[in-house]
Amino acid sequence: MHPYMAPRTPLLHPGRFFAERRRHFGRIILVFALVVFAGLAAVYGVGYLLVTHIDGTVMVDNPERPPEMFCDSEMDSMPFNESDCDAPQQVERDIDSIIWDAIGELAGPMLGGMLILVIGLTAVIHAGSWLAEGTNGVAASFAVTVWGLAPMLFVIPVSMVAMSVVLEPVTLSAAQTPSSAFAGLEQQLRANEWIGTVSTAVSSLWSAAIWRYGLEHEREVSGAAATAIAGAVAILVVIGGML
Repeated sequence: MHPYMAPRTPLLHPGRFFAERRRHFGRIILVFALVVFAGLAAVYGVGYLLVTHIDGTVMVDNPERPPEMFCDSEMDSMPFNESDCDAPQQVERDIDSIIWDAIGELAGPMLGGMLILVIGLTAVIHAGSWLAEGTNGVAASFAVTVWGLAPMLFVIPVSMVAMSVVLEPVTLSAAQTPSSAFAGLEQQLRANEWIGTVSTAVSSLWSAAIWRYGLEHEREVSGAAATAIAGAVAILVVIGGML
C-alpha cells in the first residue's frame, strides 16, 4: 500500500483511517448490514456444527396423536376420529430436523437482538462522547459504533472453525429424548467455553481500539476521554457476552 494512501477500513490502522478518510455512509450502511447478519450467520453456523457432530434419531411426541386428555375422555363428540388415539404416543425423528427447527426459531430473535445491540451501543457511545463534549452528532457516533463492531465479521468464523475442531461426534439411540440427546454435547461445549471467552476478549479489544480512534477523530473528544469511553463500552460487551 502506498505510504500516503488512507486505509480502506479501520481494522488495522484505525488512527490513520479516521484521521485521513471522510465518512462514507454507503460503506457504513454496508458494514452495518454485515454486522447485523453476522449474528444470524452465527446461529446457522452453530446449527451446522450441531448437525455435523450429532447423528441418529430421538423419540418425540407424535403430532398425529390427539392429546391424552381427549383419548381418555368419554365425550360423544370428538374433533377427531377415535382411531387416531390408537396411534403411538411417540415416534422416531431424525435429530437434524429437530436442530434446524430450533435454529429457525432462534433466527428472528437473533436478528432483532443484533439490531438492538447496534442501537444500544450507539446510544452509549453517543452519550459518553456527549458528556465529553463531543461534536458532529449522532451520525458520527453511529459510524464509530458500526466500524467498531466490524471485527466480529472475522472473529465469528474463526470461532466456528475452532469449535468444529474440538467438538467430538455424538451418536444417539432411538430411545433418547431431545433433551438427553443434547446433554453430551452440552458437556463438550462447557468444557470448551474458553473458545468463546477468548473470541469475545479479542473482538472487544479490537473493537475498543477502533472506537477509541473513531471517537477522537469523528466525535472530536480528547484522547483520554476516547480511551475511557471505548474501554468502558468494551467491558460492557465482554460482560454481556459472558451472561
